Amino acid sequence: MLVTLPHLLKDWPVEAVHCSHHKAVSEAHNAWLKDSGFFSPKQTYALLKLDATSLCSMVYPDCDEVMLRLLSDLFAISFLFDDHLERSKAEDVLEQTKAFGRAYSDPDSPLLDPANPLLKVTQDLAIAMREKDPEVFPTLAVEWETWMRGICEEALFHAAKKQFDVTFDEFIEHRLRSAACEWAIGAILLQCKFPENLLDHPVIAKMRYETTVLAALANDVYSFNMEQSRGHGGNMVIIAMKQYSFDAQEALDYIGRYSRQHEESFMELMNQAPNTDDPDINSQIKAYISSLAKFIIGTHNWHLESARYRGNVPLESLRKDRRVTLLPKREKPNGAEIEVITHPSNLNQTESLVAVT
Repeated sequence: MLVTLPHLLKDWPVEAVHCSHHKAVSEAHNAWLKDSGFFSPKQTYALLKLDATSLCSMVYPDCDEVMLRLLSDLFAISFLFDDHLERSKAEDVLEQTKAFGRAYSDPDSPLLDPANPLLKVTQDLAIAMREKDPEVFPTLAVEWETWMRGICEEALFHAAKKQFDVTFDEFIEHRLRSAACEWAIGAILLQCKFPENLLDHPVIAKMRYETTVLAALANDVYSFNMEQSRGHGGNMVIIAMKQYSFDAQEALDYIGRYSRQHEESFMELMNQAPNTDDPDINSQIKAYISSLAKFIIGTHNWHLESARYRGNVPLESLRKDRRVTLLPKREKPNGAEIEVITHPSNLNQTESLVAVT
């Protein structure tokens, strides 16, 4: 079946840009993936395809070089853990999310297992990030725990081979927790100063919410083809198909209209930003709002361009008409769903990407 993806962020008010440190950090990050000894060949291949530095460079274009490197490494580790968790047994999910959550939010904890390389790398990155910006880190630690609860909930569904029996609106609230968007948006404060007392201003809080929704929407639109082929139900498009008895194209069109509502809401809020008597604070407010808008377009563009979701569909073709052919359902030899850690169309490139358990 051929479908047309919705045209997200049409007429967006800011242009996408890359961080000026992207090239240097990308080379260092990729060398770490290949040479550190932390990652198996399968993991290295998947993480190079992921290209976490491009993602971080797009969503944090004003980062300094040190922070961009820390974020790139942490995003790579996070994607690796998320993929791993989807293939875990139900009885292991809770303990694994507790341990991974603790490694970042409480890196000094004596409960951490120093022999676990994934936890050790996460712990080291958290300590370095805390030293780089001790004021912002406590907020990020709390948001990290929120993300852990969200992905734990979703992983338990996968482990139990269950589908989400929720309404579309209920699922949206779940996705805002499980997509790591709140933590990632919180990390914007690592690249720009912003008065803490203004974070809860109604307009700013609403803009952060809209940013979270739009980032999660981009993820679900561009990962839909991969996830439907794997039989995963944790996707807005799939939930819309179930609730409204849509076919795939009708659901994608619905998501496009839903996204447009939130895009327009964000753009309207840009004109309602708080104003103070302090020119410096007003400048910080303007920079923060601009960073939110750049985060949204950066998230969208990375999902569009990433081989993790696009597979072997030519990028220029996808940009031009947004048309994709839905992938067939993949199965294990015993008839169960096959689990992959990259786009299914890449399976012919290396057998090691398939994890048959």
